[in-house]
Amino acid sequence: MEGSEKVMEIGTGSGIILAYTLINGASYGVGIDVNPYACISTMLTLKANNVYDKADIILCDGLTCINKHEYFDVVIFNPPYTPGVEVHDYIDLALIGGPTGKEVLMQLLPYMANVLRNGGKAYIIVSEPPSAEKVHEMLRELGFKKTRSLSKKFFYETIHALELVKI
Repeated sequence: MEGSEKVMEIGTGSGIILAYTLINGASYGVGIDVNPYACISTMLTLKANNVYDKADIILCDGLTCINKHEYFDVVIFNPPYTPGVEVHDYIDLALIGGPTGKEVLMQLLPYMANVLRNGGKAYIIVSEPPSAEKVHEMLRELGFKKTRSLSKKFFYETIHALELVKI
């Protein structure tokens, strides 16, 4: 991380990723989560790591709470990707990504493209099955170029960690 980077993490959960970016040189961070308990956990993680004063934590569903004229250098998103439609609690919100598992990611990709500055990097997780081709197609349409991809196969799925640059 460079000292002047502004970082946004969508779905902070415990806040450990946001804390890591701030500890390693990001100058400012925004953590967003729809779960109030995740926001509290993020706050505690940032305080425990002495980086609380470098971040804002926002209780919000998606990116609708971000000023469309605020830009970030890095956006990080590990979306819920389990297929399903019944959401009953915050655990379900963290796991269920829609009927095919990709809907939450597909819904938030345009927002990510709007808040990421040109040349900025996005880090996202994509799971297969189902096919990730629609996600890759949408990324190209939104002006993202894949610069690195790491994959790991687990039992019935393959997890892809993508590094993207907005061009």
